[in-house]
Amino acid sequence: MLVVCFLWPFGAVQAQEDQSDGPIYIVEAGDTLWGISQRFGVSMDDLASKNGITDPNQLTIGARLVIPGLEGLQGILVTRSIPFGESLISLSRRYQIPYPLMARLNNYTNPEEAYAGSTLILPDPGEGVLEPAGGRADLRAGQSLLEMAITQNSNPWALVFDNGLQGTWDTVPGDVLYIRGADDSGPGAFPPAITDIDISPLPAVQGQTVVLQVSSSENLTLSGNFADHDLNFFLNSDGKYIALQGIYALIEPGVYPFLVRGTMADGTSFLFSQKIYIEDGGYPYDPPLAVKPETTDVEN
Repeated sequence: MLVVCFLWPFGAVQAQEDQSDGPIYIVEAGDTLWGISQRFGVSMDDLASKNGITDPNQLTIGARLVIPGLEGLQGILVTRSIPFGESLISLSRRYQIPYPLMARLNNYTNPEEAYAGSTLILPDPGEGVLEPAGGRADLRAGQSLLEMAITQNSNPWALVFDNGLQGTWDTVPGDVLYIRGADDSGPGAFPPAITDIDISPLPAVQGQTVVLQVSSSENLTLSGNFADHDLNFFLNSDGKYIALQGIYALIEPGVYPFLVRGTMADGTSFLFSQKIYIEDGGYPYDPPLAVKPETTDVEN
């Protein structure tokens, strides 16, 4: 049996004999035992047994439930909505949470399962206040990790460790890396020149128009694609890059890839892809059209 111990300030330790061992979820308004069990991928019976619950209908707001199946981890589990402009890798780097731990907590087998607006479970070393641990820097075209480290008053091996890289070679131009101690609240999967990005509505809705707004500190060339339609960007009077994309009213509800390509002023390119959900807009399906056979006689 393989036992994995994550060395992280969250307090991952070896499982103990005490039945209270394990990460804690604090019950919120609207929670049910079944909903909590589905959120963490455990059975409702195991959850009730672990916490001595005899009546699933008697959950109290603020109660602390131990989540079974994650023994070896300690602390508070919180949920966050994944914003557009973030990936599992960027969130892992920004919150300094090992990627394998994030995947384990959220039962992810594929990173694309984390679409914008979906809920992500994160371990919190505090009491429900989870803040990004640092800022961003992007590796520019022709720049080595050593050169980048010098510009950021860091060293390449600190960047390797903080970003979960295999070595100084394990990065390419355009890669967005975490920088310890930097103060930055911009979209984590985009270069720091992208100061803000907003997409609305989220989730997208059948028959409506999606509006993407990108703010940047330098000139960009942008293109993209959403639901098999190309995005066309224009620069508005506020200096924001805007793309409008209408959604077919009868498109099948579900998640669709939203892709943004960009080129910085110095020629460094970047690529970001994230799925967003298109929900039902309440449009009825077109009724089938019946044509009388006599009207289709081409000889007449």
